[in-house]
Amino acid sequence: MSESKRKARALEQVDKLAQVERRLIARQIELAGELEAAAADAGDATLACELGRLPDTAGSDDGLAPPPAALPTDATTSIRASIAATDAAIDRAREARQDAITAVWQAQASDRRRLAQKVARDLEKRQAKTAELLTALDKHEGARFVPESQVTFAVAGAGVAVGGGIALPKSQTLAAELARLKVEAQELQTRQVNPRGMLQAEDVDALVDALYADPMRMAPREDLVRAWAERARQAVLQATRTVGGHFDFTLTWSSCGTIDEAASTVRRIDHEIAHAERDRAQLAQARAVDEQKAAEAATAAAELDPWR
Repeated sequence: MSESKRKARALEQVDKLAQVERRLIARQIELAGELEAAAADAGDATLACELGRLPDTAGSDDGLAPPPAALPTDATTSIRASIAATDAAIDRAREARQDAITAVWQAQASDRRRLAQKVARDLEKRQAKTAELLTALDKHEGARFVPESQVTFAVAGAGVAVGGGIALPKSQTLAAELARLKVEAQELQTRQVNPRGMLQAEDVDALVDALYADPMRMAPREDLVRAWAERARQAVLQATRTVGGHFDFTLTWSSCGTIDEAASTVRRIDHEIAHAERDRAQLAQARAVDEQKAAEAATAAAELDPWR
């Protein structure tokens, strides 16, 4: 398989795994809701069963309690098992995406090395031909010839002002390209999957969308981000003694997608939104006034038209 096909396949796998992770997270959130509902149902059934064990002095002649109702099957057990399985699947999807991201970079590194080898061959051939021609020229002229750029740089190094527009030898530009390709290949070969990162959004849903905007970026898990955002939002509400409002979220994470709660922030932006809405209203009002004046001017001009 060619390097380009290997890279394309790895990129496709990265994107697919990011989509799988998002679907699994959505399923896990759904299961959490089902677990809460099932736990409430189980609690109600248990309460009814315990009430059934008490003597029914008002409704029975003998004062004996009716037979207790059987406890319902505890659905929470199976739901918890599904949540655990989904959670493990999410971790596996993230691990596989990290491997796929590394595969992309490895393919890119291999591509740079392949290009570097081609440039190195071209450079070697050119240098050999240049050396042959310079040897013949030196022998013909009885003096050593050097490129104009080499002379110019030497003069500039001596502190003498020189003009621009000096052409570089092709072999020199090839050598620079070769060095660049080698550096890029080394950087791609040693690149780490989990650097620090930061995202900012004006609501939780936008923040979550940003998590998946770049599949090559290993941001924190969505469920952990939602939990952090809610905790931070509640802390702001408690500190400001308010209820509800609009918030701006700044999420920062360290390696392995771990949320840096000390560096992450949540702030209220209600006043900013109010100012923006006021500005929009004032602009709309000004436009309406301008349109009214324009209409009045057109009407006046039509009334003064002698040909009307």
